[in-house]
Amino acid sequence: MLLLKNKLKFIVTLFIIMLLSISLISTVNANDEITPISVDNSIEPTQSTNSSNTVTSDLYVSGEKEYSIANTVEGNAFISVGTLNIVPIDEENISGNLYVMADTVNIKSDVSYSQTEKDEFGNSKIDSVNKISSISGSVFVIANRLVVEPGCTINGDLYVWANEVNLGQNSVVSKNTFINASKVKLNGKINGDLYAISKTFDMQYYCFVRRDFHVNAEKVNLNGYIYRNSYITAKDITLNDNFMNEKDFVVTSANNINLAGKINGNVTVNCKKVNIEESCKIYGNLNYSSKQEITLNNGVVSGEVNYSKYNSNFGKELLNYLLNLIAVLLFFGLIYFVIVKISPEYISRLSYFKAIDILKYFGIGLVILIIVPIVSILLFITNVGSIIGLFLLALYAILLIIAIPIFIITIAEFIKNRFFGSINTFVIVLILTVLLSLLNLIPYFGFIVSILVLILGLGMFSKTFVKSY
Repeated sequence: MLLLKNKLKFIVTLFIIMLLSISLISTVNANDEITPISVDNSIEPTQSTNSSNTVTSDLYVSGEKEYSIANTVEGNAFISVGTLNIVPIDEENISGNLYVMADTVNIKSDVSYSQTEKDEFGNSKIDSVNKISSISGSVFVIANRLVVEPGCTINGDLYVWANEVNLGQNSVVSKNTFINASKVKLNGKINGDLYAISKTFDMQYYCFVRRDFHVNAEKVNLNGYIYRNSYITAKDITLNDNFMNEKDFVVTSANNINLAGKINGNVTVNCKKVNIEESCKIYGNLNYSSKQEITLNNGVVSGEVNYSKYNSNFGKELLNYLLNLIAVLLFFGLIYFVIVKISPEYISRLSYFKAIDILKYFGIGLVILIIVPIVSILLFITNVGSIIGLFLLALYAILLIIAIPIFIITIAEFIKNRFFGSINTFVIVLILTVLLSLLNLIPYFGFIVSILVLILGLGMFSKTFVKSY
């Protein structure tokens, strides 16, 4: 499962980078007058905008330690800096999409807080919103930290890969939100669906999700309002008294859950330990699985209550594992037969290596794994190299897909030539694939083995391919 989660995270990152590159190329081809904009360090974050300072084309900025967008950008913004500040102005900040890679991204606002009024959590209430940052299109962020301050608006989708994500009170994402982060804190309004993978997920009092809510995390804390359905997988889940879910609430797997607040639909929970507060109100049916049946106070559940013994889903997980294993076997077999069909001599060349070659393969593979995406990203931020960057990224993705099968095939051919000359290579490939799959089940160790195999596979293929051609 750990390996699958890491593969999922990589795919999400690759997807975001591909979106960055495709949009960059399309805008470059569509507008011949696009020129990179250099950073003017004299611009202060609070400087107001005027027509003479408006950027009338796409904005490209890279290599700066800190950069502030304090003027209107009438196009897309492509930013790669240490810290990005989007400063509130009287007009719209960015009329297109924002693509950013940075350590910290701050989408700022200017608000006044009440000196006397506080919410039930002790936070000062917002008295007035003076200025906000506004982005017309979608926002794509790869960063250590993203902060969207109170009142700011994103009128498209939000895609985030970060360590920490914080959406402030009354901030708005007009469409869907996709988050992969370690720590997530939401206190704004999401008008579309929410998809989040995180370690800790904190939905605060003013948070509102208009469509469906999908969260996979270790710890989930819920306040606020979800207008449609919720689907959650987590270790620990806490619903508070001010939480409201308009339709169905589904927990596919959890260790502990504390139900409170108001749920107007059905509740389906598969959890080791379930606790329901007296203040909780479920207007639909309650279907729950836990290790022990709980006693409910009258009036907590308006519909039917159905209890079953907690199911760890071992049988389902075993079935999923076997199906995944079959899919991997078929894929590795396909790679093997394609190579045999196209270049049968290549298989035999792969197997002739010495012990010292392992270090060479590892070094080459490590360089490819790290350097290629960095070079691709650097090429993306230039007009001339964007197509080359896209090509490198596509080639990189292909190499990552075939690297592990190449390693398995190489070792299988090596074993056959040295020890079992009478056994078909494909049989050894199948055996090694099953062994690697079993190793992946071991926490941490399995992941390390997979990374080593990936690096060696990259090195084996690249060195042998270059030597052959």
